[in-house]
Amino acid sequence: MFAALDVLEGKVIGRCMQRHRRQEFIRFLNAIKAEIPVGKIIHVVLDNYATHKHPKVRAWLARHPRFVFHFTPKSCSWLNAVETLFSRLTRRRLKRGAFRSIVELQAAINRFLAETNADPKPFVWTAHPDRVIAAVQRGMQVLEPVTRIVDRLEITNAVGPIRSIEGPCFREKSRNVAYRLGYKCSRQFSQSLRSSRRA
Repeated sequence: MFAALDVLEGKVIGRCMQRHRRQEFIRFLNAIKAEIPVGKIIHVVLDNYATHKHPKVRAWLARHPRFVFHFTPKSCSWLNAVETLFSRLTRRRLKRGAFRSIVELQAAINRFLAETNADPKPFVWTAHPDRVIAAVQRGMQVLEPVTRIVDRLEITNAVGPIRSIEGPCFREKSRNVAYRLGYKCSRQFSQSLRSSRRA
């Protein structure tokens, strides 16, 4: 599913598609273009999914100057207001639903979108910015020791000497080493979480 939320009016443009590739994304952008009056600049907030940055999408964007893309930082998709729409869709329509086919699932999604557009409500941030910033700072304090461990963790490769891995642990190609590293990172992370909660 692709969805675009107008944060000022609360209306949604949504399309259910079988796949989530660049072709479908461009079709969805064309659907947005058809529904938004000519002359309005369209600011699109996106996550860092590879489809959104594909060369063909960038070429489409160059041909449509009224579209402006804004990418959220990595691991910050919660900043995108459309995520609240997906959350409501999941909680109110999909979580306890029983769908015997994709057609039934798509019908339920389309009903939700129609109901949302029948009574649209503008998106309003309710969290105070100071509370959000304080939560981010607390999270950074908890993650700082873990980040240091991951950035400079030395491990023994299954076939070679001890070597240092720089950056995220998933860059390591050896499957066995990556699994051991992931386990060690998660164990260190959970230990630091427990100790920070006690403090």
